Amino acid sequence: MHATDVLHGVHWVLGLDTIATQTSPLELLSAYVAAIIHGKLLSEVSLRCFHLTEVNSAKDYDHPGVNNNFLINSRHPKSVLYNDRSILENHHAASAFAVMSEPQNNFLENLSPADYKTLRATVIDMVLATDLAHHFAILSSFKAKMAARNFDWRSVTDDRKLLFQLAIKMGDVSNPAKPWYLYSKWVDRIFEEFFNQGDKERELGLPISPFMDRTNCNFANCQLSFIDFIVSPLFDAFNTLIPIPTILEYMKQNRSRW
Repeated sequence: MHATDVLHGVHWVLGLDTIATQTSPLELLSAYVAAIIHGKLLSEVSLRCFHLTEVNSAKDYDHPGVNNNFLINSRHPKSVLYNDRSILENHHAASAFAVMSEPQNNFLENLSPADYKTLRATVIDMVLATDLAHHFAILSSFKAKMAARNFDWRSVTDDRKLLFQLAIKMGDVSNPAKPWYLYSKWVDRIFEEFFNQGDKERELGLPISPFMDRTNCNFANCQLSFIDFIVSPLFDAFNTLIPIPTILEYMKQNRSRW
């Protein structure tokens, strides 16, 4: 479900009139592939069933249900393989492209070598941008460019890359910007994943990560921190590029309920 949720978010951002009219089919395909890798839909089964709509799930393909810190602290083989750097994100991208390289799954086979190279670079850039370790650097770069009136996503390659990174990041953390009846359901799901990780940490004798101890967790504090430090600054910054008043109002209303 996370895959379709992220895909929907990316599609919404890139579908805004100002952006949609200047986005190529290859760019849309790249963005959708990145989102599907992110959201765990990209597998041999989903390739057969969904084909092109699997694009936005790349981010969380083959996700073990724990975060990067857990993999590092537990000395997981994946943390060794990826040198403790964006472990899950690197793994998602690498695993997804491995699946797509199989002849029966290669829905990209008709792309020219140049287009495939472009798509692959865009997908990797977008998936790696979802690592929260890079969140503040990416957001700060965007805010600085906007403050200096130096964000030309229409013609500057690096700025366009940044726009697509923002799109998948917004799709990834967009739950608090949805109506409460949707947002609250996602809160239940994310806490179950958090608590499962906390259980594993307890079993291994590791420190239990913040908000992941099912015996002692303040739901409100967790969500308020998430909104105030991650989601709201990201969406507020994007609002300076393209106004999104309805989305900001949803977030304001949701925050008030905690």
